[in-house]
Amino acid sequence: MEEDKLIAKALITKMQNSDSPLLEKLRSGAVISSPEASAIFFGDKPLEDKRWAETAIGEDSPTGETTIFVNDAKFKDAGAGANYRPKIVLGEQLHILKNVAPERYQKLLKAANNQKMNEWAAESFQHVTSPIDEEGKPKRIEDIEQRPFEEWYPKSRFDQVMGGYLFGGDPDIPSMKTWNRDLPYGDEFITELEILRKDLGLD
Repeated sequence: MEEDKLIAKALITKMQNSDSPLLEKLRSGAVISSPEASAIFFGDKPLEDKRWAETAIGEDSPTGETTIFVNDAKFKDAGAGANYRPKIVLGEQLHILKNVAPERYQKLLKAANNQKMNEWAAESFQHVTSPIDEEGKPKRIEDIEQRPFEEWYPKSRFDQVMGGYLFGGDPDIPSMKTWNRDLPYGDEFITELEILRKDLGLD
């Protein structure tokens, strides 16, 4: 556990000192909301909100600017590590990769179009659209995915999978406990994700 914390600390130092061109594009592509503004965004019951963070784009943003909000109360309640915020912000910045580096995004998307990933995506979609949760209990209506697969996958799932590979198992981020690099990404996608990881200064 102590070794994991040291690795996590070293990672955040690399991120902060990185002069990666891709990282700079992601940083300039969205406003990072303060903890105070994020608290207002998530409302009076942040612990009941299923979202750990949110990238608000266009009409969904209170200001009209692409803005990243972090549900700090939820992270702290779950025992997040001291460096959770910059890491989850980077995870959220992956949502704008398609805008700031479209060629890179399309290359990743193409590599992810393999049998293992497609089967995993179909299984995940079945889960998020089910009215019953993993414990066999009814979900709240707002927790049931309403979008069709064609909209849900590129806007939510694909970015989530990239973040899961990059930060899976990171002790600072409770929402990444169930993610790791042994999940069914497929060899070609893993190759591209490894390149992405290095280009973001995470190697």
